[in-house]
Amino acid sequence: MSIRSGCGGWITRQAQPIAAFRIIRPKEETALASAYAVFYILAAGVTGHIIRRFPLPFPGSADFTTDAWYALVFKIGLLLIVPGIWFFRQGYRIRDLLPGWKLNKKSAAAILVAFGVGLMFNQVYLTEIEKAAAGFSAGDRILRIGIGVLLPLLMAAIPEEVFHRGILQTRLELLLGRIPAIALGALLSRFCGMRNTPQLAAHVLGGCVP
Repeated sequence: MSIRSGCGGWITRQAQPIAAFRIIRPKEETALASAYAVFYILAAGVTGHIIRRFPLPFPGSADFTTDAWYALVFKIGLLLIVPGIWFFRQGYRIRDLLPGWKLNKKSAAAILVAFGVGLMFNQVYLTEIEKAAAGFSAGDRILRIGIGVLLPLLMAAIPEEVFHRGILQTRLELLLGRIPAIALGALLSRFCGMRNTPQLAAHVLGGCVP
């Protein structure tokens, strides 16, 4: 096997083939999901303006990612709740996002390994967390660490996987094929990240959206 084919096989490898996913109306759902992905990119501009003019930061935070408009509306609301409502109203269930997946020893081990790798890459921040935690009571530390663990899951990991991978990319693949779906899905997902994260942080995105 050549290096090129080996790398290509790794990139396009799937735990479940697209045929395992139940997609009721492929063309209509692909068009709608693609249009919503573009809308979400543009919605970043509106969110930037709102945060700049009417900021709602969580207590004790100053970063835009912990502003209620960004965390609750832009990320959880528009990227998880709205697509989730649409998804369930079409007659789908959670198992339609995870065909063939079961919680067993193998899957639990994979989750623990991924969590451990994540901690390893982020251990540089543990010292900063320990210093910051020293100024709070034990109860406050538990609460803040719990929120710090849950918010990234609810703001990034779960919404992005559900919409970009579970809804958008599966439908693109059914119509366009695996490689074009990976490329287009990655482009839309990356463009969302490029447009909303650094520019929202600087509160200038609203004037940059074409």
